Amino acid sequence: MNTEERDMKYSKFFRAIFLIILSASLAGVISCAKEVKTEMYVAFFSGEVTLQRGGESSQVRVKDLVQEGDLFTVGEKSCLILHSTDGLVVRFEEETEAAVSSLKGVAEREVTLKKGKVLSSLGKLKKGEDYSVKTPTAVASVRGTQFLTEYNGKASVVAVGKGVVSVKRTAGTGDEKLVEKGNTGFAMNDTDTVEIRGVNKVETLELSKLEKTPVVESIDKKTANELKETFRDTEENDKEINRKIDEAEGLTFTEMKAKYGRIDVITLYSGKVIQGVILSRGATYKVLTTHGTIYIKAKDVRRTGIK
Repeated sequence: MNTEERDMKYSKFFRAIFLIILSASLAGVISCAKEVKTEMYVAFFSGEVTLQRGGESSQVRVKDLVQEGDLFTVGEKSCLILHSTDGLVVRFEEETEAAVSSLKGVAEREVTLKKGKVLSSLGKLKKGEDYSVKTPTAVASVRGTQFLTEYNGKASVVAVGKGVVSVKRTAGTGDEKLVEKGNTGFAMNDTDTVEIRGVNKVETLELSKLEKTPVVESIDKKTANELKETFRDTEENDKEINRKIDEAEGLTFTEMKAKYGRIDVITLYSGKVIQGVILSRGATYKVLTTHGTIYIKAKDVRRTGIK
C-alpha cells in the first residue's frame, strides 16, 4: 500500500468516526429536547391551604416545589397560586380540592379538580405541548389561553377568557365542543352533552383575577421573600374582586338550574322563604340568589328543600 492509499484509508476512517460522534451528539440533543421538563412552585397562598403528599398532610409554604400527585385543599376565603418555570399560572380558589395529577414535562400536564374552582393562564403552546383540567365529568384541554374550570358536584363549567378550550365529556357519548373566548361550556352530570352559553358576570369577575396575577420570570431563581413581595397586592386585589362578585347580579333561576342542577328553598324561623343555591353550609350559609350572594346564619334556618 503506497502513501497516498494509506492517507485515503485513514481519511475515510476518521470521517466515519466523526460521523458516528456527530450522530450520537445529535441524538442526545433531540433526546434532551423531547425530555424538556418544567418545575412548578407555590408562588402565593392566603388563608388556610393544606397539602397532602404520600399520605401525610401539611401546610403549604411559598416556594415549595410541587410534585406529581400533590393534593391541595383550599379553605373558605383562601387562595393558592401555583407557577411553573415556563409561565403556566394555576389558581385554586376558595373551597377547592384539586390535585396536580401530571407533571410530565410540557407535553402532558394535568390538574384534577374534585370540587371548587381552578383558574388557568398560559401562553401559546408549541406542537406536542399540552395542558388540561379534568373534572369527574369533563376534560378542558388548551393550547394557550385563560379559562375558569368549576365543578360543584352537579356540573362541570368551563368559562373562557382568552383563546379556545376543548371541553369533552369523559362519559356517555364523549361529546366535545370547542368553547371560544366569551363563552362558557357546561356539562351536567345527568346528561351526555356539552352545552354552550355566554360567560356571565360572576365568571367574568372570576377570570379578571388572572389579569391581576403576576407572571414571574425565572421563578426557580426567586427566593420566598422575593415571591412574597411580587404577590404583595394579590390578597387585596382578590378581596376587591370577591366583593364585586358578592354584589354582582345573581344568575337567573334558569341559569342556576343549568349550572347547579337544582334550586334550593330555604325557610327561616321568621317565616321568610329564600330561593337560590346553597353554595356552602356551616355556622353561616352562603347562598346564591337572583340578586347576588347572601349570607344566612344557620341558627335562623328552619329547614331547607329542593324545588
